Amino acid sequence: MDITFACTKCGQQLVVDESGAGLFLPCPKCRQMLGIPAASTPVGTPCRNGREFHLVNVEIYADETGTHDVTGKLGGSAVAGIAGYMAWPDDWAKLSSEWQKVLNEFKIKEFHYSQFVRRKERTTKPDWPYYGWTDAQANEFEHKLAALAGQYPQFGFAALGTTGASNSVRGRSRRQTAAANSLGRFVFLATLRPEVNGFEGGKDSRG
Repeated sequence: MDITFACTKCGQQLVVDESGAGLFLPCPKCRQMLGIPAASTPVGTPCRNGREFHLVNVEIYADETGTHDVTGKLGGSAVAGIAGYMAWPDDWAKLSSEWQKVLNEFKIKEFHYSQFVRRKERTTKPDWPYYGWTDAQANEFEHKLAALAGQYPQFGFAALGTTGASNSVRGRSRRQTAAANSLGRFVFLATLRPEVNGFEGGKDSRG
C-alpha cells in the first residue's frame, strides 16, 4: 500500500511505500525535509473531531534553567523552566549562517548570554572574551544577535514553574524530579509573529 502526502512547504505531492512510514526524506521539488506519515492522510483531510489534519515539519531549540536544585533553596533554583524558539529547518540553517557571521565580525568564538552580561570582567580579566569592550560595542553586538533571533524563528515560547515540592520520586534524576515537582504550577507562554516568513494571521501560508 502506498502513502500519499503533500510537501508542507511547496505542496508537491509525494507517493512512497508504506514501509517508509515514520522516516524522513527531502521534497524532490524544494528539498524541504519531510516526515512520512503513518497513513495516507492528505493535508487538509478532516479528522474525527472535524478539524483538519496538517503535517508540519519544524525544529525546536530550547534550554532549561533552575533545575540544579530540586528544593529550590540554591540561588536561581526557585523557578524552573524551559524556553526556546521554533522555526522551519531551512530558516534555522539561514539563522546559523548569519549568526556565525556576527560572531566572526566581533571575533567571538561562541556566545553565552550569562557570560556576556558580566560587565565587570570586561575590565578585570584580560582573557575574558569581551575584555576591553565598550558599552556601545556590546550593545551593537547584542542588537545584531537579537535582530537575527527575531527574524527567522516563528515562535518564541517559555514554560516556568516554582520548585520545592516535598514529594520527590525515587529513580528520577535531579532534573526530572525538579520538573515533576513543578507540574501543575507551570505557566506556559508562547508568541507568534504573524505575517513573517509565510505566516499570515497565525495561519501557515507556505503550502
